[in-house]
Amino acid sequence: MKDVLEKLDKSIGDLGTRFGGKLESIEKAGQGLETRLASLEERFRTRQIEVPGLRDHDKDGSKFSFARACLGLSTGDWDRWGAGYERDVMREATRSAEKQGRVLSSSVDGSGGYLVPAQYTEELIELLRADAVVLALGARELSGLIGSPVPLSKQTGGATGYWVAEGNSISASDQSFGEINLRPHSAAALTKLSNRLLAQTANQGIKSAERIVREDLAKTLALLIDVAALTGTGAGEQPIGIANATGVGTLSLNANPTIDHLIDMVKTVANANALRGSLGFVMHPRTWFKLLKLKDGEGKHYLVPDASRPWMGTLLGYRAAQTTQLSIILGSTTDESELIFGNFAEIFVATWGGLELEASRETSDAFEKRQTWIRIVQEVDIAVRHGASFVYTNDVRDD
Repeated sequence: MKDVLEKLDKSIGDLGTRFGGKLESIEKAGQGLETRLASLEERFRTRQIEVPGLRDHDKDGSKFSFARACLGLSTGDWDRWGAGYERDVMREATRSAEKQGRVLSSSVDGSGGYLVPAQYTEELIELLRADAVVLALGARELSGLIGSPVPLSKQTGGATGYWVAEGNSISASDQSFGEINLRPHSAAALTKLSNRLLAQTANQGIKSAERIVREDLAKTLALLIDVAALTGTGAGEQPIGIANATGVGTLSLNANPTIDHLIDMVKTVANANALRGSLGFVMHPRTWFKLLKLKDGEGKHYLVPDASRPWMGTLLGYRAAQTTQLSIILGSTTDESELIFGNFAEIFVATWGGLELEASRETSDAFEKRQTWIRIVQEVDIAVRHGASFVYTNDVRDD
């Protein structure tokens, strides 16, 4: 037995000598992989804002149910649906908002209006990020804002340098700064949900149905905010988006898009000293598939879709995204489309407070169709910090 153990020990020693370096390298690689995985988990985890007292009772945010909240709001009978917790959380959130000086036109119990706490709003923003082009391309979020207006400073001019002879005075020059004032605009939508779906979700705790409720609410506002960031006109309560922001470069194509046209768009941004940051193209799918056919001299496609997110990809080395939010019925022939290029980190999507939620079973024909109509409102503003960071065209053809 002693001989066997000695041979085994020697064999292990030989293996350590032969593969020690490799094993050490493998171990280091494993440690590096663990670090990267931890970083990815931190990046993509659901971000939440603390609501005083709520986290003590709902550690992972799973106790609060939108379905039970909607049923309680629409029927007024919170106890029937086991929605006492949701009622208390929403009332507390409303009181907190009022203490912070926010004006809520329908925040009292009598009118059925409540404010969903900011903790839940952040989860909706995560869902919105998956659908909205501007956020996917690098737009920055400012959440949990209080009061109005909220100033956003920007530099509008810099110091000037001079060559001077010895003993001569240096001409003075000053930096100049401007300010963008963010003000809340009401992004609102009315959505319909089946009473049976809501009841089953509330009574049986069906997670898949609860997710459907959440995503339906999220996607409704996601598209509204996304199109405002791209082409908002500033009319009425709509914020001003890239297409109508001051200082945005413009380019006339009036033709089928070519690679030269795209290079001209990049050049426009470069000439404004703005070719930096989170650069990307946004276009309608019609334009996307037009460009997808273009190849270089070696037969390689200029536009390369992302296999995991086919609605995104790279174009001329920059990120690109497609969205049906852009129009294809522009121009004198009503068949021209829009195309945008620029630094999407120059867009700010600002939100105030939580999501205002109201529900009714008596609106329009909801009663006869056994539906609950849900009205959702989120206070939002869009700001383009430097218009010169973008170039916009609205006459892309598809002949």
